[in-house]
Amino acid sequence: MPTAISRLRMLSPWRASAGCNMLYRRRRSSWRGNSPVPTKPPIEPRGRREPMVTNSQGVQDRALMTRILWRLMPLLVLSLVVSTIDKSNVGFAKLGMLHDLGFTEAVFAFGSSLFFVGYVLFEIPSAMANYRYGARIWFARIMVTWAITTLLLTFTQSPAAFYTLRFLLGASEAGLYPALIFYLTLWFPESERPRAMGVLTLGSAFGNGFSAIISGALLDLNGQFGLTGWQWIFIVTGLMPLVTTVLVLMYLPNRPDDARFLNAEEKQRVKALLGDRPDTGHGRNALASLLDPRVIGFGLMYGIFLGSVYGISYWMPTVLRDFGVSGSVNGIIIGIPWALDAILLMIIMPRLRSQKAIMLALIVLSVIAILAFGAAASWGGLALKGAALLVGIPAISIGIACYWTIPVRYFSGAQAAASIGAISMIGNMGGVATLNLMPALAAHTGSPSTALWVPSIGMAVIGIWAGWVSFKTRKPR
Repeated sequence: MPTAISRLRMLSPWRASAGCNMLYRRRRSSWRGNSPVPTKPPIEPRGRREPMVTNSQGVQDRALMTRILWRLMPLLVLSLVVSTIDKSNVGFAKLGMLHDLGFTEAVFAFGSSLFFVGYVLFEIPSAMANYRYGARIWFARIMVTWAITTLLLTFTQSPAAFYTLRFLLGASEAGLYPALIFYLTLWFPESERPRAMGVLTLGSAFGNGFSAIISGALLDLNGQFGLTGWQWIFIVTGLMPLVTTVLVLMYLPNRPDDARFLNAEEKQRVKALLGDRPDTGHGRNALASLLDPRVIGFGLMYGIFLGSVYGISYWMPTVLRDFGVSGSVNGIIIGIPWALDAILLMIIMPRLRSQKAIMLALIVLSVIAILAFGAAASWGGLALKGAALLVGIPAISIGIACYWTIPVRYFSGAQAAASIGAISMIGNMGGVATLNLMPALAAHTGSPSTALWVPSIGMAVIGIWAGWVSFKTRKPR
């Protein structure tokens, strides 16, 4: 009696081959005890290799990283929240200062940009001091000095005082954000950094959202206890970092070795996951980082991001005011997109575990921002401006979180601290340029809305850069 396979051979060659293969696979699935079909060993990617782990070990590592994330990130996010509020509060304070102090738009724009001059000049020295003294002490120093300077802004009466205090505020706050980025590299391996960056960037989203809501409400306190609304903004936002300083000194460990919530075995596992990255930092590397082509390129792209997000934070209250929106409503309208941004960060960032996925996300986010702000700059009333904010702000914010997962792959040790500081320094020059470019463009055209072309064009450059990097790093067939 012919077997099943012999009957199949009577058919056409193609059908017989297909039938035999299918029958073989069915029988193969029911066999027990046979050795598995040998497979080729996995090809390890180029560059620094993270330790290979079993599925069980991988689950344990993921759980360990999650525990570290929940233990560290609330305090890091809070630090970034108060820092972001400190940067953006002046955009709302301007609405009262222009009237009460007689400042012109040019005076205010120049004084606001001096913040970034101080920030830029002290960025690398502050980043290196953070590497030397540790995050706990240096974060506390930064917060205390900027709290004092913000409180002093309450007593501003002249352009000269405003210029001086804005410069000192930038110098005081310099180094915090790059120090936060560097701090993440001490705890999370490359595969976990997109998730950590997404959580950290929540600080920016919450900070901008809370700043808009709080500052808008504080403006409505105008006249209470003999203080103007803008003075209330500087008093309340100046006290916030003092509270955060106490928490940092009490609960923030410098490195995994200092973490009381990890046992000895867990500390060793964190080190193993981070891999053996030699400390390449020396004094000359800190200075040479400014001349490193990679640092310059990353810094220019970061400058476009910062120019876009700072321009929106500083300029949108003015755009909405021209539609007759009051202080508290103004803050709510601007705060809603940042709330959406926080939700999207938690959904999107944990799913971006490779550079290819990150670059694709940057391209998509750039297109969204281009269309949103381009439309808002060209047409429509308050409804279209609100819609542009709703989609455009999250696109830029998530783009920044994606961006910072890329430069940290290239540096380690003191060189990483210096290079991240240099990238931030170069990038903040974009903030200086934008704070002067947007008012100049609005004055030239006679419409504040036209200034929104600046973030639209900037994000077009980001999209082109991301596409170019994706093309250059694609795998050959």
